[in-house]
Amino acid sequence: MNDLEQIIKTSGEIVPSAGNLIIYYGEKSYNLYAGMDDAFKKYYVSYLSWDESIKYSFLKGALMHDMGGVEADSGGLRSFKKMFNPSFKEYVGEFDIPTNRLLYPLIKRLYKMRKDKK
Repeated sequence: MNDLEQIIKTSGEIVPSAGNLIIYYGEKSYNLYAGMDDAFKKYYVSYLSWDESIKYSFLKGALMHDMGGVEADSGGLRSFKKMFNPSFKEYVGEFDIPTNRLLYPLIKRLYKMRKDKK
């Protein structure tokens, strides 16, 4: 029994495999979140999900679809989004506004240590 047969046997014929949360404002649509069940990763379900979301946005009248930001060095995500022939717009960057000035330096250091571990 292959993977798909096993999934159908345990979950039924219709199984959510990937999805996108899109909002519309004016003539633009924005992809807020996207997700995929890892059990379907080798079937590239996210490609279909993104493609259908973009097509649906244009059918609803959007003139532009914002796929969300990606850091310059996030290779896999950037490569994936490049397949949809996007126009990348680079901005100055992001900033943090500390809400707790006492904990902020500690949290910033811990975050850097965690990031350096990878």
